[in-house]
Amino acid sequence: METATGVKRRSECRTAWLLAAGAALVLYGASSVAKDWPKEVTIGATTLKGSFYPISMGWSQQMKKYMKVNATPLPVGGSSAIAALIGSNKLQLGPMGSETAFDAYFGKDSFAKKGKQPIRALMAGHKRIYQLYVRADSPFKTPEDIRGRRFMYWQAGAPSNINWGKLLVQAYGIKEGEYKRMDWKSTGACAEAIKEGRADFGFSGATPNSALLELTRTVGIRFIPISEKAQKFIVANYGPFEEGVVPKDIYGPGIPAEDVRSISLGVWLIARENLPEDFVYEATKAILDHPAEFNKYSKLARQYTDLAKATKNPIIPFHPGAVRYYKEKGVWTPALEKTQQALLKQGSM
Repeated sequence: METATGVKRRSECRTAWLLAAGAALVLYGASSVAKDWPKEVTIGATTLKGSFYPISMGWSQQMKKYMKVNATPLPVGGSSAIAALIGSNKLQLGPMGSETAFDAYFGKDSFAKKGKQPIRALMAGHKRIYQLYVRADSPFKTPEDIRGRRFMYWQAGAPSNINWGKLLVQAYGIKEGEYKRMDWKSTGACAEAIKEGRADFGFSGATPNSALLELTRTVGIRFIPISEKAQKFIVANYGPFEEGVVPKDIYGPGIPAEDVRSISLGVWLIARENLPEDFVYEATKAILDHPAEFNKYSKLARQYTDLAKATKNPIIPFHPGAVRYYKEKGVWTPALEKTQQALLKQGSM
């Protein structure tokens, strides 16, 4: 027969085991043992030198540390490739330009043939600022001067670049045929054309970038501001666009001398729609609960760890796991919920 002392010891051992188990769940995350979690995930990225790669690498490291998940960054190309591969479940997560996320979710433009992709948002990330520029010795001062001049912006297969240029000239009452539209192949090629005088107006969406920095050291450049009226027109006519500025001194002291009004496009962290809610909750938490750690991976990382901006201007619905995280943090507002439901409804049409 078991003695009272034996019963007590067994009870104490059981209590100690439960406390230890509870501590382990707190340490590693209660949902890290969830059976419906994927055993491993692949996070899309651009090339090894691209701006997305350090973000994806940092995210994978945070997930390994705090979720005990085998997460691997994989360079696959740009946003469109990431969206398509998430759609086919060859990737599960990844950063993505807002215009691509918009097109992929709604099955528009570059995804008109592929159709709607099963993607959801986790958090807003860094901004890409569209910079309209000319040589420093150019006589042109405003976008109105594009009339009758050579404007390099048209990039086949890049709806954001095309819409940017078309809407910019429309905002200033410039019609097709009243200026020379030039094909845009890359930031470097555009900068070279401006340098050599083969184009009058150029643009870049990477801020800052080495090609424009090099121009500042050779022929010099000037950034052309757009009016507030034009800015609002462009934003109103293409969902992913946001108001933005080319920051003062971004290319060195006095370049530009003050903030220059322009247009921006956001980058979002995206998840496949059918990933478990708990999994996405923890994946969101792995970044936003540990900003100091994540910020070390890239100069752009700080733009991902500001909780106040993480839910700003969504262009596709948030994943339920991300919604849960934001509700716990007290930043999920009635206005966000209204936007969420509207986007879900629009996407189902």
